[in-house]
Amino acid sequence: MGDRVLVLGAGASLGARAGLGVRTNDEPLPPLGRGLARYLLRWLSANDPARKLRPFMDGFHYPPSATCPHYTGKELWGNELLDEVRSALVKVAEQDEGDYAGPATPFEVLMDAWSTSEDNEHLRVVQRLLVYAMNFGYGCAFAKSRDRYDDLLAWFQPTMVVTVNYDTLVEEALLRRSLRYSYPGLLGPRDPAGPSIEIVSSPEGGEIVPIFKLHGSVNWMSIYAFAVGADVEAVERV
Repeated sequence: MGDRVLVLGAGASLGARAGLGVRTNDEPLPPLGRGLARYLLRWLSANDPARKLRPFMDGFHYPPSATCPHYTGKELWGNELLDEVRSALVKVAEQDEGDYAGPATPFEVLMDAWSTSEDNEHLRVVQRLLVYAMNFGYGCAFAKSRDRYDDLLAWFQPTMVVTVNYDTLVEEALLRRSLRYSYPGLLGPRDPAGPSIEIVSSPEGGEIVPIFKLHGSVNWMSIYAFAVGADVEAVERV
């Protein structure tokens, strides 16, 4: 019996969550490319430490403490290119509201320009921003909850997943089915006593479903010193 390859295109995660009512008022849906700039700007506004502190339940309180689960550290906020990135995202968000021709969205055009620049530093800032917005802070991370990916996996029973989405909703759905997942070719931190090994999700046991993420993944960048995962170079290799 051959592999059953599940291919997830752009917008699959939005379709998995749209209309299910599993979100709170502070949690947006997974964005499409046309809404990604506004999604990132929303996170920047909600978490910017330069903003005046607001009541905690408001969702905009920024606790400058590493003990808070919403703390995002200083590596992004102290980056000298952040203001330039923010201004560029504002322009993209304005373009998203209008009509444009061509197969690529304004966000994709911007990312392509930055990826071919001499130093790629603006692209690095956006990569970190995406990781933070989909995992940490206020206002954008997706609640862990059953969604349409659960139904799709139960029906199709894939032995392999290929996706262009960089969120981790399909990984969460696999875990809910007591399956594990791996990222073929992506190695974890090197063991001082031996070679690096391929990343496989916990817990032990359960069939392993390889996931090929063509545009990278928001869990492939280490944020804190104690985080487990690959680094920014791994994101760039993909």
